[in-house]
Amino acid sequence: MPNVAHLRLSPALLACLGAAAWNAELPAGQVASSVIIESFTAGGREQPLNLQPTLAARDNSAPGPMRTYEPSRLPVDAQTLGFRIRSNLPVAEEPARIQFRLQGWDEEWRDIEAFMWLSVGYLDEDGRRISGTSLPRTGRSSGWTGDPNTSRFRVASETVIPPSRARQLQITLGSGGGGRTTGIWLVKRLRVVLPGGPGATEKVLFEERVERGQGLNQPQGVPTDWRREGTNLGAPQVFTFDSPAGAHALALIDTDSRTTGRWVGSGKNLVPVEPGRPVRIETEEAFSIGSSGAYAWSYSTLPAGHYVFQAIPVDEFGVQAGTGVQLPVVLVPPFYASGWFWTILTLAGAVALTGGVRYLTWKRLQQALARSERRRAIEQERMRIAQDIHDDMGARLTQISLVSRLALRNTPADSPSYSDLTRLDRAAREVAIALDEIVWAVNPVHDTLDGLGNYISQYVTEIIAESTVRCRLGIPALLPPRFISSGVRHHLLMAVKEAINNVLKHSGATEVRVQLSFVDPLVSIFIADNGRGFDPAQSSAGNGIANMNRRLRSVGGTCTVQSTAGQGTTVTFAINLSLEPPGP
Repeated sequence: MPNVAHLRLSPALLACLGAAAWNAELPAGQVASSVIIESFTAGGREQPLNLQPTLAARDNSAPGPMRTYEPSRLPVDAQTLGFRIRSNLPVAEEPARIQFRLQGWDEEWRDIEAFMWLSVGYLDEDGRRISGTSLPRTGRSSGWTGDPNTSRFRVASETVIPPSRARQLQITLGSGGGGRTTGIWLVKRLRVVLPGGPGATEKVLFEERVERGQGLNQPQGVPTDWRREGTNLGAPQVFTFDSPAGAHALALIDTDSRTTGRWVGSGKNLVPVEPGRPVRIETEEAFSIGSSGAYAWSYSTLPAGHYVFQAIPVDEFGVQAGTGVQLPVVLVPPFYASGWFWTILTLAGAVALTGGVRYLTWKRLQQALARSERRRAIEQERMRIAQDIHDDMGARLTQISLVSRLALRNTPADSPSYSDLTRLDRAAREVAIALDEIVWAVNPVHDTLDGLGNYISQYVTEIIAESTVRCRLGIPALLPPRFISSGVRHHLLMAVKEAINNVLKHSGATEVRVQLSFVDPLVSIFIADNGRGFDPAQSSAGNGIANMNRRLRSVGGTCTVQSTAGQGTTVTFAINLSLEPPGP
């Protein structure tokens, strides 16, 4: 007698014992199910299988009653899940087919793989078979509902090329012959078409709609020029639809996986073909094809989540015909991918982010305050310098100008010193004007677009008043308080002075137009005259164009000169204030 401590049972035997115990709970002669999960592996390792004693509650996850195995929890890095399913009944009583799916991953039920065939045989001129081509059908066609009367038929199109010596094409619809095929295949319409070439239309060589024959309203009816072959002559049938009245289809309804059956075309259904010339075979069809018996399937690299592996017995139409089984599987993510981990990480990140934002905001505020203090100190120093220059240097220049004018009044015009005193007075006035420009540029009070416009207006009015040239000013009275730095103001004023000086000295103009415009962020100054003009490409350095260009480039602006001989000159200065630093 063997030692019980050393007795080991295989997973398959355990599954059988579980099924036997399950069936033992039922009344005599009643079978609980015809499908079991024989084995379940995760990462190549066998996992325990224990059936629960009661049927699962009905829901929408399966079309019929289900038995449930105890749930299995596995780490997501188990990689591959393997399932082996089979019938737990003798071969003579096993279901026609078994279907399965992994709920949560598979969108539709899968069949145990099996095939029916559309075989194309090629015959020579003596009617001998040369070769053939097989076009398989497996699984379920799209639109299959389990009832041929409500299912949607698909149109399949496949091209074949007859070999050399082929003169005729013979079509066979077959089930079985290999594997354990069961199921249903209906062909409502069958055509063989010769495709048209360039400039030619296609030609229908053969078309079958199952309208001719004897007893077509009976399953064993005989369509014209079709014959039944195989070990199960009951599988090839004529199917009659409920509607429209009289519609039929060639059908293979195979309920025995151990036998074969087929429809074979003959007589006028042998289609004439030419070697090497392709023909297209079209079928309007619907099918549901599978098998029973043991079968293994695996799923790889599934994401973490809840899944349910289900297997059900079905009849030849793909409709559940017994109690199925299901195994819930939970793939548990690693701790760093779990919800609680990411919740804590998110909270920690939110706290860190909030703290970081608050710190950066505080730091930027401190930096902004420091910049503001530095800017205020610089502005105060500029204000002091402007006041010192205006009060001290201005007073001294005024004294020089007064003394020179008093001396001029007391000096005869023919005196040798009169011209020297005149030059001294003029120099004093010019220095006073230049000093006024320096004070204006240094004083932070004028660091605005409005301050620039006012000073240009004042300067142009004064300088043009001493000449015979008419002046038209187009400077808005109210300009926005947009900040503009002292350096930019100074270079713009110097460029305007250079342009006005060119007009008065070189253009011979009788009128000059000065216009300032601002379209945020671009400020533009136009100086146009009606003088003699010139060719900018041939101009010399004496007209100040190079100097104006250099000044505008130094502050990120542009200087554009447009002139034509005899048609005047237009000078445009443009500055983009978005490049300016923010004001105080």
